[in-house]
Amino acid sequence: MTEDQLGNGNNYGHTKVIDNLSEASYKNGYALSANQGRALNDKLKYTVETITSSRSWTIPAGVTAIDVLKIDGGDGGEGGGAGVSYGSSTEMGGDGGYGGKSGKASFGRFPVTPQGVLNIVIGAGGTGTAGNNDSTSSTRGGKGGETKISGISFLDVIEVMPGGWGVNPTDSNNNGLNGETAKLLFKNNVNISSGGNGGEGYSWQSSNKPPGVGGNGGTGAGNGGNGGQSNKVGTVGTNATVYGCGGGGGGGAGGTANTNPINNTSAKGGNGMQGVVYIGYYGF
Repeated sequence: MTEDQLGNGNNYGHTKVIDNLSEASYKNGYALSANQGRALNDKLKYTVETITSSRSWTIPAGVTAIDVLKIDGGDGGEGGGAGVSYGSSTEMGGDGGYGGKSGKASFGRFPVTPQGVLNIVIGAGGTGTAGNNDSTSSTRGGKGGETKISGISFLDVIEVMPGGWGVNPTDSNNNGLNGETAKLLFKNNVNISSGGNGGEGYSWQSSNKPPGVGGNGGTGAGNGGNGGQSNKVGTVGTNATVYGCGGGGGGGAGGTANTNPINNTSAKGGNGMQGVVYIGYYGF
């Protein structure tokens, strides 16, 4: 076919459909076949790989840029505090533990060399800590491990904190505050969440309030444990179930009529969930 066979304002032209159309072989009047169009579409398809264990990853042939979302392991929840006595008629419930923070999330687009190799380390989830033997909640839950990718440095970091962080884990009714969730726009919205806080134990001196209920974790995070009744320990926080989410905080023990605090080490925080890496690319 030559250019003089193309259509014009008065006459229809003719098109030759070919399978092996390329930049070198293209001429006016040639068209891409349906078969080659499908093959091209497959090559332009966006692929997302989910990596959940530490390993090496080989960059596919023809790929020169990748989108990466990496999430560290979520923190473990904090154990609840013990119930104590301040005399024959004064009982104070133990504090509820804070839920675990989410793992830190980072995103970026990076140039890469086709067939190159990236070494990936997935951060472990943090371990929930045991309850305390005094009225305050225990030490913070174990920190989640860092997720690392060789040769790639990230600038922006997102982290989700539990409710009331650094101020108070419970509301005015002794109930644990709920965890929070952040939605990341990658692969149909990836969620990272903090755990729910534990409820405070029963306190006579706080207007005879019943023990608090544990807060709900954000999406995929652990729930906080309930506060204990008088002379009873609180319940444990639950474990996170979604990558990078925090464990729930343990519930505080109820106040005691005894002079010794209740041992509340059983009201531990839940464990955080391990990290993850998502890699997206167009195949060529």
